[in-house]
Formats: sequence, C-alpha cells, structure tokens
Amino acid sequence: KHGIKNWKRPNLLTVGRLFPYKNHDLIYGWVNEVNKNLELNLVGVADGLESELMVKNLVKMGARLVINPTEDLIDKLFSRATHFLLASEVESLGVVTLEAICSGAIPLVRRIGGISSYLPKRFLFDNKLDFQDKLRFLLDPKHASDESENLATLRSALSVDKVSKALIDIYAGD
Repeated sequence: KHGIKNWKRPNLLTVGRLFPYKNHDLIYGWVNEVNKNLELNLVGVADGLESELMVKNLVKMGARLVINPTEDLIDKLFSRATHFLLASEVESLGVVTLEAICSGAIPLVRRIGGISSYLPKRFLFDNKLDFQDKLRFLLDPKHASDESENLATLRSALSVDKVSKALIDIYAGD
C-alpha cells in the first residue's frame, strides 16, 4: 500500500545490491547533474569486496547511503519515495521496480529484462540524456501527479490479492 505523495518535495530512491552493475554511482551522478538539491537515497546490501569499493566511492562522492537495511526500513523508504530510479544492467523481471510501483513511486528504470513488458516507454531510459530528460519531466509536480494516476491500473493489477488469485488460478489449472 502507498500513502499520499508530496510531488512538490521529491524523494528519490534506488534499491539494489551495492555492486558495480547496479550503477548506483551513475544514478547519483546523473541526478546531481539535474538538481544537486534533490533528496536521493541509495539503498542496498553490501556483501563483498566489490561492495566495499562501491561504498567507499559513493561516500567520497557524498551520496546518502542506506546499507544492509531491514525489511521494515525498506518499506518505510518505499512509502516515502516519490520516484524510484534504477540503472541496473542486470535485471530479469525487476521485482524491486514492481515493489516501487506498488508503493506509489513513479519509476524511471533502464530498459532491460522483463521490465519493458509491463512498464510503458515513458518510464524507461536507454542512456544518460534519456534518463535526465525523463527525470526532469517526471519531477514536475503536475506531471508526477498525472503519471501516478496513470500507474493506478498497473498498481491495481500488481496488488497482492490479484497476484495471489492469478497464481492460485494457474496452480488450479483454470
């Protein structure tokens, strides 16, 4: 479930393991080029040497990190987030993107894996300029509000009840 979002005070979020292919550093840099004053939380599990190096790099850059968060904290971060950003180069279905949409956040994610099967093109990006142009558009409070309404059908289709029913139907052979 998601609460009411304050589109005039954007709260940006990216969630994913703190590995190079998740590109938290790209998100941080690209967002700061758009607007250095945006609230951006980089959230992920840091569980290896690559993670240590990524964390050190992000700290040097001045990023706001949430490392190894609990499920409750992730839920709180999703509930506060107005926009969800993901530049990962490796995704299958993009479960974290689905979670973000269900939380009421507006997604802007790399066109990769199965994400493009359920997310309209206006929420997908292919490169830095595409990302930054779409982010500027989605940060406008009026556009954000409109796009949130446009995502209502997708959020409804992804509800726990509807997904549970669909799975039960599949297993029942209906």
